[in-house]
Amino acid sequence: MHKLTANLSLCIAIWFLFASTTNYKTPPSSTKLTTVVKPIIKKPKLIPKPLTQKPIKKPLVNPFPRPVPILMYHSIGVKRRNNLFVAPDKFAQQIKHLHKAGYQTICFQTLEEHWKSGKPLPAKPILLTFDDGYKDNYTIAFPILKKYRSKATIFVISNFVGDANHLSQNQIKEMIKSGLIDIGAHTKTHPDLTTIPSAKMYREIFGSRQILTKYTGKPVIAFAYPIGLYNYEVVKATGAARYKFAVTTKPGYAHAKQGWLTLHRVRINGDLSLAAFTRMFP
Repeated sequence: MHKLTANLSLCIAIWFLFASTTNYKTPPSSTKLTTVVKPIIKKPKLIPKPLTQKPIKKPLVNPFPRPVPILMYHSIGVKRRNNLFVAPDKFAQQIKHLHKAGYQTICFQTLEEHWKSGKPLPAKPILLTFDDGYKDNYTIAFPILKKYRSKATIFVISNFVGDANHLSQNQIKEMIKSGLIDIGAHTKTHPDLTTIPSAKMYREIFGSRQILTKYTGKPVIAFAYPIGLYNYEVVKATGAARYKFAVTTKPGYAHAKQGWLTLHRVRINGDLSLAAFTRMFP
């Protein structure tokens, strides 16, 4: 009897085991698991957009910053090669007129103090700037500026310092010592910053500031774009290099709303008559 019961239990166990294995159904081929490989999508690199609608601005403490004319000169030379060269007698007449008309020349640091904290400006403020750092800025323009105690900023191409046509280190130091001249940067070699590789563009902007800081012993806070050309990436690099101001060749008075790194200037050409100059700055 005990053997029969044991055999019966064994048979039932075998039957359940057989039933459980035969009831398992493999999934059809259409439902088999497959490995889904997602393609790796690389995001395109952002191409900097031209800076036309959203200039880079700095926050203002002064709610009513005044626009100021920034005059743009180049060479004050006897041998004229193009209309960027202003004859010495014309330049002397222009500076004399500004002095008699009550204009007071200021530097970029004074402009910062007004735009940022509201420090009052003179009644008729004006900035004088010279691009490229030609030697005649020292031999011809500087004596005239000293005569009328006029301040100016010279934007120097750092790698050209000391050559036949540009300022020397000693001339730069002498002008700075006078208290009338500030030095700004104009890159190392004067390239079009919008067309060169980014790494070179950064070297031109950062490197010129480092070199000129060593020459002057003072912070270099202003920058001029070569040929007036720039885009969003160039302006960002200029800000990253810790320039507080940068000037363009766009015509008009400089205003804080333009963006401190994209300021307009008034170009002074060699063809400009004294009568036209006095009408511009009565």
